[in-house]
Amino acid sequence: MAQLAQAYVHLRRYEADPQTLWRFGEGTKAAAIEAVREIYRGNVWVDIRIDEGSVFLRAGVLGTIAWLSFIGGYKGFKDTAIEAVHDAKVFSEWISKTFIEEAKPRESQIFRVERRTKTPGKILRLSKRLEELNEVLPRLSKSVREQQLEVVQRQFDEIKKDLTEDEATKLGKALRFENIPPLQEQLPSDEMPDEPRVAIRHPSQVDLFEDTEAAARQHLIYHDRVFVPPKGFDETGTRARVPIPVSGR
Repeated sequence: MAQLAQAYVHLRRYEADPQTLWRFGEGTKAAAIEAVREIYRGNVWVDIRIDEGSVFLRAGVLGTIAWLSFIGGYKGFKDTAIEAVHDAKVFSEWISKTFIEEAKPRESQIFRVERRTKTPGKILRLSKRLEELNEVLPRLSKSVREQQLEVVQRQFDEIKKDLTEDEATKLGKALRFENIPPLQEQLPSDEMPDEPRVAIRHPSQVDLFEDTEAAARQHLIYHDRVFVPPKGFDETGTRARVPIPVSGR
């Protein structure tokens, strides 16, 4: 199950009792459900977590990378990846703004606000790197070429951890370039393939919050994960792009 987006807000020296933070969590969850219905048309999971101490909000979206099945050529793939990153930014801005408006912290208490584009961002960054590498690869020395191929393979392997086996296969086919060997076939000659590293995981098995060490030092106040059912298409069979509501980093 891919991580489609995450809003991250860190407030320092912010005093609030657990009941208040719980209320913030419920309000953020309601806003997140509204946001994913508008941006993703539902069919995703919303995961909201608030830790006290220094207050941390992590509000994420989990779902499939369904657009990998509908792309037409590399240009269609890249255009759709750009849209997916845009959607991640819209969600993150929407939820961060909602949470801050509800919490009403002083400006000095807002330590960090991040728009995390998660799996779509990783995919887009890898595709751009492969484009650049495809242009220069024939001119590189053998050692540099192997080094660069190893780097992009590691990036691809990291992305595959977020994907189902079918999604990983489709992504590998989309990221084909004239001068670059197919990513999934780049296995070291002295190493046998491991057991499949990608499995379909239930959302309850997925942890959106990589910074677990920092989270462990906090006291969990609110954590809820809900499935938002799919929303019907409009009369034209498409959905309008949702603008990013506020400027961000």
